[in-house]
Amino acid sequence: MFELSVVAIVAIVVTARTIRGYMAYRAQVHELQVAQNENNSDALATHVKQLESRIEVLEKLVTDQGYELDKKIRAL
Repeated sequence: MFELSVVAIVAIVVTARTIRGYMAYRAQVHELQVAQNENNSDALATHVKQLESRIEVLEKLVTDQGYELDKKIRAL
């Protein structure tokens, strides 16, 4: 009976350590994913700002009166 108690206690301790290790591993994975998402969102925000700047330049070119005149000349 004593041996069975020892085996049960050892099994409980090993199971608890395994679960604790797994939970720590999952927490680390989650932290890395959050950090990666923050880096991706920063890169995306920078890319969006660059695209908005390019669109502004294109809008200025298209609405410029010289562009309209050039378009009319080419149509002739």
